[in-house]
Amino acid sequence: MSFRSEWMKRLLLVALILITLVLPSVTSAEAFFSLPVATIILDAGHGGKDPGAVGKITEGEQSIDIYEKEINLQLVKLIGTNLEELYPGIEVIYTRNGDDYISLWERTQIANSHPYTPDSSKLFVSIHVNAAGTESASGFEIWRLQKSIEKDFFTTSLSESGVLSMTETLNTTLNGELDAMTTRLSQSIETSLQYNLPVGVKDRGIKEGSFYVLHNSCMPAVLIETGFMTNEDEIRRLIDPIYQQRLSEGVAIGIITYLESLIIE
Repeated sequence: MSFRSEWMKRLLLVALILITLVLPSVTSAEAFFSLPVATIILDAGHGGKDPGAVGKITEGEQSIDIYEKEINLQLVKLIGTNLEELYPGIEVIYTRNGDDYISLWERTQIANSHPYTPDSSKLFVSIHVNAAGTESASGFEIWRLQKSIEKDFFTTSLSESGVLSMTETLNTTLNGELDAMTTRLSQSIETSLQYNLPVGVKDRGIKEGSFYVLHNSCMPAVLIETGFMTNEDEIRRLIDPIYQQRLSEGVAIGIITYLESLIIE
């Protein structure tokens, strides 16, 4: 067994122990989104004609453009690989595998159209890199859907996900359970990144927003801003293969901690 494999197993064990220490308990009379997860949809933000944020690094007298879409894709592929290695049997679906333009609607359609089964659920994780009006902004942050926003699970678009055919639970109950699961997923990933990333990487916390992919994906969903394209030090960190591996392992272990918490219950 390699040193990395042994280290990863120890890190995963620590993460699983943290379940009982840092994650909220969730009780629901109508368990749906808290069913064990069989499928994870990984979304690399931007792509194709949409480069996302564009940053620059300086090498000697040369200025080199770095594109967010490329970092997002590299990280998503590493996260998927780590998930498949650490959690055999999980199904990983990518909204894009290459430098392709995928609309926001198509991204959520890929996630929503993948069928639920009677005894399993799914989740959605979108990867981005941030940008700010100042070069000093740094760190990662995790976005979840604003708690005040409720989804209508009985609309045509969301019923395509299979929810309508599997449950008659009222919107209020489904929204309550989805909110609880999204909170748990967010906290699990945040805790894992805190543990896995180097000292000095700023944790900007869990934030709420109404991003399209969060609002329109019919499952627990988070959007992770992994750093800032407006900060050259962070760009250099985000294109470093060693840091990319640590970050992707942190996200993967956070997801697995969430998956295991559903089984433990």
